Amino acid sequence: MLFLSLLVGLCVLLPALVGLQNDSKLPANRIFFGLSASLSGWILANYFADAHLDNSLFWTRLTFFCIIVAVSMFLAFVKMFPVNRSSKMLPGITIFGAILAGLIWTPYIVRGVQIDRGTSNVLYGPLYALFVIYFATGVAAAFYLLYRSYRSSSGLVRIQVKLVIGSIASMAALGSIFNLLLPLIIGNNELARYGT
Repeated sequence: MLFLSLLVGLCVLLPALVGLQNDSKLPANRIFFGLSASLSGWILANYFADAHLDNSLFWTRLTFFCIIVAVSMFLAFVKMFPVNRSSKMLPGITIFGAILAGLIWTPYIVRGVQIDRGTSNVLYGPLYALFVIYFATGVAAAFYLLYRSYRSSSGLVRIQVKLVIGSIASMAALGSIFNLLLPLIIGNNELARYGT
């Protein structure tokens, strides 16, 4: 399973490395690298949360931290891709994300973990709903900005925007189902490993 997690993490990071190699001064390429690095970190932390059960709380909180950073990077990326545009909602969502990123290391969002049959199950804190709201609002805002870019673009840029939408939509859907929705419904994180 470690090999698969490393492989997937590398596959997520590879396009960003190519973009950086082509033009490392382009802000969109640097932000896309940050997005890819945070998603790779999320994949690996998710693996280690179950592989190293003695440090599961740390790895679980790191998983949440990486997703908070990924949502902020995703918003910053779509604000710049394919052209830089202003967005009134972005600063508020980013500040909220920074506050959550600090709270993730306290019991307010992730209170602890419970080990059950070799799987770490998250024990949610009283502010977990704020994390879900941040994630849903951030992803929805990013897709709204991408949709606006798609509607106003044409040719190659429109194809690029469509590819970004499709790629991230499939990843966000799987991650949301297995890491947010199913754990709330069934009461444990047994299926979370399939969301990475």
